[in-house]
Amino acid sequence: MHHYPKAHCVDLLAHLIYLDYSFPRLIATFTQSFSKKMDRKRLLIYGGITVVLAALVYLQFRTWKNFDWPIFWTEWKHISPTCILAAVAFIYVSYYLRALRWKIFLR
Repeated sequence: MHHYPKAHCVDLLAHLIYLDYSFPRLIATFTQSFSKKMDRKRLLIYGGITVVLAALVYLQFRTWKNFDWPIFWTEWKHISPTCILAAVAFIYVSYYLRALRWKIFLR
């Protein structure tokens, strides 16, 4: 016999198998607990974020289909690792200098 730890989330499959719930009753229980936790505004916000992320993933994959990978890999071979490290170092130095500038502005 399996002993499940007590937690705030419910394992729906365990209810379905071990407690002999009917599927419609299980869905009703899940939707009631879901509606208690999520109000309409939060659901709309999460839905909007999900739609935007799905659109971005779609656009990214569509762009990758037209991307010229052989040219990318031939150019990649000519990149100097020291130039990459210097560029990353300059990025972090610029972050520090911008923070310093804002510290001066906010005095």
